[in-house]
Amino acid sequence: MKLYKILSTAALGLSLGLTFASCADDNGSNPVLHMPDSFTLNTPALAGNAYDLKNTTDSIAFTWSQPDYGGMPLVTNYKLQYVVSKDGSEVVTDADGKLKFADNAEVKEYDEGKTKCEYKLAPADVDLLLLRELGVRRADAVPSSVNVYYRLSAQTTSTPKVYSNIVKVTYLPYYQRMEVAEPVTWYLLGSCFGDGSWGDALITATMPLYLTGDSYDEDNGYGTVSWTGYLPAGSIFKLRGSLTDNWLTQIGQGAKFGEFVLNDGGAANISPTKNGIYNLTIDTKAVANGDANGISITKIDDVPAYGQLYLNGSFNNWGDGIH
Repeated sequence: MKLYKILSTAALGLSLGLTFASCADDNGSNPVLHMPDSFTLNTPALAGNAYDLKNTTDSIAFTWSQPDYGGMPLVTNYKLQYVVSKDGSEVVTDADGKLKFADNAEVKEYDEGKTKCEYKLAPADVDLLLLRELGVRRADAVPSSVNVYYRLSAQTTSTPKVYSNIVKVTYLPYYQRMEVAEPVTWYLLGSCFGDGSWGDALITATMPLYLTGDSYDEDNGYGTVSWTGYLPAGSIFKLRGSLTDNWLTQIGQGAKFGEFVLNDGGAANISPTKNGIYNLTIDTKAVANGDANGISITKIDDVPAYGQLYLNGSFNNWGDGIH
């Protein structure tokens, strides 16, 4: 028994000694929270070239290294941020030669956060985002290429946000219909329309042409627009493609009535030589492509002359007698 007790006591002392030594070792190697200045966002596989979004089938993957919090295993929430470049002024180079967003850059981010170090974007979704950001509403307005600058934000429940480096990705976008385009139209103004002021107030000073029939190109708004009405001989007018572009798009008269000149502020006013009912039509796609043959004006009727007019109503029982 005594021998057992002595052995037990010795074993207990040895166990306590090992326990104390183990705790001392743990304290010496415990991680200490470190706040990093940045972390690394990797460049996607094709970023050195360009992603042809229409023909890219795989998702566009972004990967990154976790910020170094001193070895502490902190759950981190990542958000992918982006700036769609319009003129290249959105990014600048700092003193270390690294890209950073300019002060006036509008930095946006995807709503969905990630806790793993990968973010995948569907090519079609990227394309729609580019069209929205650039305000593209027609197929002929899609740019040949677009640069987008990406970075990540990282944040834990106990640390402030830290940002990754910025990477540039070039995309070749394509047209997708986001909504039905409004029909492209033109506007008549001059001495014989509205109040004759040549102003841009609809109806009172300028008259829009209207779509001929119900069919037009819903992707870009092109179709045929027309106007039919009375034009007196010697009246003058022109057409404008927009009431807000300071006459950048306009139609004037060429060498004679019935011939037209596009986008020339020095062109003559359109002036019919005879009174009559005229039909004016414009093929808006042809005109947008610079083809003046897309415009036509035709006299479809003479204006009849009446020696007198009759006023009928309830006062004469809508009869045909002269009163």
